[in-house]
Amino acid sequence: STGTGPRPASPGRTRAPPVPKAGNPATWPPSLTLVGKTLAIVLPLALGAAVSPTLLTLQLLILAGVRDQKRRAWAMALGCAVVLLGFMAVLATVAKGIDIASSHQDAVERGVKIGAAVLLILLGLRSLRHRHDPPKPRSERVQEAKPRLFFGVGAGAMAGNASSLVLVLAATHITITAGLPPDQQFILLAIVYVFTMLPVVLPVLAATLMGKRADPVLARMNHVTTTYEHQINAGIAFFFAVLLLYSGLK
Repeated sequence: STGTGPRPASPGRTRAPPVPKAGNPATWPPSLTLVGKTLAIVLPLALGAAVSPTLLTLQLLILAGVRDQKRRAWAMALGCAVVLLGFMAVLATVAKGIDIASSHQDAVERGVKIGAAVLLILLGLRSLRHRHDPPKPRSERVQEAKPRLFFGVGAGAMAGNASSLVLVLAATHITITAGLPPDQQFILLAIVYVFTMLPVVLPVLAATLMGKRADPVLARMNHVTTTYEHQINAGIAFFFAVLLLYSGLK
């Protein structure tokens, strides 16, 4: 027979189901879709936290010193790292407790976003008020400090880095309350942590790996951050305040 009808399936054989296309988000596992959505919110906040003229300027001044520059700079970075790690650990613990205890998670998340936005607006206004102030004479104080004190210098600098910490607060809370598995939460929090540490780590890493060749680049960065520190802080604060207000009110 030469019929054109469909060929019957062979006994004992079944057709394999179609393989979903990896490029179609509708076929992704729910947890993967959720982490992508959460990352889209958290990553901009992490980038904003990475723009810290205050920390960058202080680290550049340390590297411009006449002795023990790299050892001091790494000690300063370690102090920043310890404070930021402790801050995020406390935030994550508190956010987790609130998320478990509260029956109004959506309202709590909105409140955190709006509260963070208000704080950023206040910080931005404070930066604009001081935009015409002459640069603070940090270099003398930095040069006079003993090497073992630079851990404390870094810890104090990170603790006083209010604009970045507000963004870290928002990013940490969003990550913890998004309903992600613990391993995905850890990855997103690690991204926030690494980005926030960039203005402290990148200069000393460049100086360590490149030696004197990094000096011209670091000098130009120092000039820009010293001259426009308050304007940069205000711009970052206002920009992310608008994003958080929109997210919290929509």
